Amino acid sequence: MKSPVTYADWTELFDRFGKGEDVSDEMDSGHFDLDSGTAERFYTRAEEAYKTRKRIWLDQYQRNFNLQNVKTIEELEFVLQNNKKTMSVLAKFAHSKGLPNELRENFAKDFTGFVNDFKKNLKDNTPKDNQERERMLIVINSFSVRKFQQNESTEEIPNPNLSTGRKIIF
Repeated sequence: MKSPVTYADWTELFDRFGKGEDVSDEMDSGHFDLDSGTAERFYTRAEEAYKTRKRIWLDQYQRNFNLQNVKTIEELEFVLQNNKKTMSVLAKFAHSKGLPNELRENFAKDFTGFVNDFKKNLKDNTPKDNQERERMLIVINSFSVRKFQQNESTEEIPNPNLSTGRKIIF
């Protein structure tokens, strides 16, 4: 595996990623020093690859959702589980250490918004007369950005003193 360091290396990675390949390991091991001649083109190519991959995920999800005709909790879990692998690759791209900080922050923010919009859309389209609606909403809520971020980095060890975000109510 060759670490990408030139504009040409990165454009090849972006092309492969846009076609559905997982290039996250190569991206994490590379770096790119932006200069005035390539910065705009680099950002544009990265955005095109990211948007293409999001479209691939949405198309795959839509196909699975239509084929399954989701009406039960098990069918919903099946469709979400089938699409997690593709979504995790998108998350790895958005959080890649090889990308310039500003670009990585923009992608991470967009990815978070994308997942939140997806969840909101699912919640809004959950049939209100379905007996399993409450359980479906719980499954949808469990589909979170944090699950994808946990897989993004094995090098960073979380601080054990951080709060879990849970509140204990007596």
